[in-house]
Amino acid sequence: MSRSRRQAPSVIAAALLFLMPVVGLAVTFPQVDNFQGGTTQNWTNGGAPTISNVPDGGPTGAGDSFLQVTSNGIGTGGSRLITFNIMQWAGDYTSTGANVAEVSMDLKYISVGDPTIDVQPIRIALFNSHLLPNHPFGTLYDDTGYSSSDGVAGGAFMLPADGAWHHWTFSLSSSALTAIPNASLQQPPALTTELTNVPEFRILSSASPDVSGDRVMAQLGIDNVTAVPSLKAGDFNRDSRFDVADIQAMANALADLSGYQAYWGLTDDQLNTLGNFDSDMKVTNLDLQGLINALANGAGSASVSAVPEPATLLQLAIGGATLLGLSRRRN
Repeated sequence: MSRSRRQAPSVIAAALLFLMPVVGLAVTFPQVDNFQGGTTQNWTNGGAPTISNVPDGGPTGAGDSFLQVTSNGIGTGGSRLITFNIMQWAGDYTSTGANVAEVSMDLKYISVGDPTIDVQPIRIALFNSHLLPNHPFGTLYDDTGYSSSDGVAGGAFMLPADGAWHHWTFSLSSSALTAIPNASLQQPPALTTELTNVPEFRILSSASPDVSGDRVMAQLGIDNVTAVPSLKAGDFNRDSRFDVADIQAMANALADLSGYQAYWGLTDDQLNTLGNFDSDMKVTNLDLQGLINALANGAGSASVSAVPEPATLLQLAIGGATLLGLSRRRN
């Protein structure tokens, strides 16, 4: 498979539109593509009719819409399992209003051709397309970018072909993304620069880090594509703010802390950054009091006094988390 100097799948006019620089755009919170509006929410693959909105069967079942991507593994149009977005997922990921550190989503293999060939890791990619002018073979590109690395936290996801939905959080860190040069070995901009102006955000399937994906015969479900902010102490609902809403979010997390940690792809150190308020290097029910104290002392973006009867809320939150923990131990 050749990533570079490939035949363009669409007409020159469409290609020039994709090549226009991203100006003044930024990914902002909350950015969640849940496909409930019946559209593909600007996700496409360049013109091949292999992207669709399915009205039922998402992670929550009936009535939960999701994006379906199909590849046939042959030819040019629709041969690769890939979808990309140049609208709400293009632009600056690093500004004060953005500061996006990760992108999470729900994924499932709906069908595959040959499981030994067509089941490949799912990756994200930051894609730069460079038009090669006056090429004798027509409209061609020489591409660079970044793609999910293998064997690291927040990197490529080996999605099981079990027909079930799985949640994964892709990191935008330098350890989780591999730089992809073009055929001339030209490197992409530094990752810190790339993230200030992402031209195109991609979700794809490939055996190794790549920005174009492999030719496979498969059908992929995608849902709840979510911009996840950089870690902020106390921000348990991961909405980029530390406020009273995080009290209940932390109580819920404490009821199944390992599940919460796995859902957001957090290392132990990251979990401690988020919720260790008593400096004992672990997150427990005792840290909920520390979170309340931090809010009361003005550490968050809203005071705990904004919630009616905060003491009652705290008691309910701790009591609920404790009861759930006791129930699990008894079972």
